[in-house]
Amino acid sequence: MSKRYDARLGDSEKAAIRQGTRTAILTGCLFLIIFIMYGVGFWFGSTLIADSIDEAMKNHPAPDNILNETSPWWPIIEEGCKSYLNDTIEVLETCACGLPWESIEFLNGPNCGCSYTQSQGSDLGLSVVSGCVSGGRVMMVFFSVLIGGFSAGQIGPGVKAVADAKVAAAKMLAVIERKPLIGDGDDELVVKSVKSHHDTTRDPPPEPKKRLKPDKVKGEITMENVHFRYMSTAEQEASVYANADDATVPEHTGGVVFGGCNLTIKAGETVALVGESGCGKSTIAKLVQRFYDPTQGRILLDDIDLKDINVRDLRSCIGVVSQEPLLFDTTIEYNIRYGKPDATFEDIVQAAQSANAHDFIMSFPDGYQTMVGPRGGRLSGGQKQRVAIARAVLRQAPIMVRLRILEE
Repeated sequence: MSKRYDARLGDSEKAAIRQGTRTAILTGCLFLIIFIMYGVGFWFGSTLIADSIDEAMKNHPAPDNILNETSPWWPIIEEGCKSYLNDTIEVLETCACGLPWESIEFLNGPNCGCSYTQSQGSDLGLSVVSGCVSGGRVMMVFFSVLIGGFSAGQIGPGVKAVADAKVAAAKMLAVIERKPLIGDGDDELVVKSVKSHHDTTRDPPPEPKKRLKPDKVKGEITMENVHFRYMSTAEQEASVYANADDATVPEHTGGVVFGGCNLTIKAGETVALVGESGCGKSTIAKLVQRFYDPTQGRILLDDIDLKDINVRDLRSCIGVVSQEPLLFDTTIEYNIRYGKPDATFEDIVQAAQSANAHDFIMSFPDGYQTMVGPRGGRLSGGQKQRVAIARAVLRQAPIMVRLRILEE
């Protein structure tokens, strides 16, 4: 074993060395390009400076008496160009014509070379500098281009984020716009059938879904020879992106959950479904709520097939407490009130007492006005369950479903 490990370790070491070498070479090439850019930029900038000065001196030559010691400009030239006094006349004239004469208010400059300005009597009445390229301009342009290049290079992650967002948005909109295979148009179906009841020229209207009233529901559930299997991944994607006019339900080819299930739960009974993971306990709860339809068989509520009941009415008759209850980031009172929005505060307190939650709620300083935090993060798991049970009790649904996993 150790020999095989050592052999594999050697291969891994060689691969790491190769990867490190490639990274070093790429980094070296990157810095080489950067230094070449520096060199070319500074060389080209110095060339621009020299050419612009020569062009300015050619277009606006120095006056003949600029270097005369009796001229009014000589004291300024002697001070500003002291390092060029021993050079040639051309160099000294270039330096003199490059001094910022426009900044000396009490003296009119020689108006030559890089210090040449338009007359004050121009059309706009402005004094415009001749436009010689200076070292400051070169550095400003060079670093502006450099920083702009680095900024442009960082656009890549942003473009990728935008592309990912577009893909996510497309999937989200597909889910929002899809037509569900269960319960789509139940309410509209009733309206259309009523409107076309006296129209004999049309085909007979579809049979309207049966409407339920929670106070009239007994709550007896019967499963007759129910078979069920979940959709495969391809079928789920096909149902999400299905055309709105396509009412064909795809055949189930996923894993079988159970076959031939028969179960009767009488009204008022408390029944516990016990079994190993994956045997179909939670699936039965989902079938009762009609999140799925059986592939074979049928499920009855008070001797009525669930497929013949309006889905909204069916789910209004069911109270569910899941294993991990969903609480909203608001007060305990409003989390319980979601079960019945028009309930009074006394009804909420009574529901909490029935769920054995009133005592721990009142132990908080703010009582029912205590904020539970995102997803109920400020409450313990048991407290969240109690609040969810109180919400389901307040709903006064004839059918109560509680999903809970007990492990040793």
